Amino acid sequence: MGYHNSEKDIIKAQKWLASLGSKIKINGKMTIGMSTALYSFQRKNQLPVTGELDNVTWKALKKQNCFWKKLMRKFCGHKK
Repeated sequence: MGYHNSEKDIIKAQKWLASLGSKIKINGKMTIGMSTALYSFQRKNQLPVTGELDNVTWKALKKQNCFWKKLMRKFCGHKK
């Protein structure tokens, strides 16, 4: 299973987690806070609970982030 542990990927995941309500510091590092946010996200989404930013978790985060962006664009009247 692949992992997304580059600083750029971690920052993106931290922003996605924050947009979903996690109180997480966006710093590009795999901290205890980041692992805790991942544990919580994984449990809520019935994913393997690893606390790691693996491919399964990455895809689920990306999917939820895209869903909410589309919903907000529709709600706010923006097209695209």
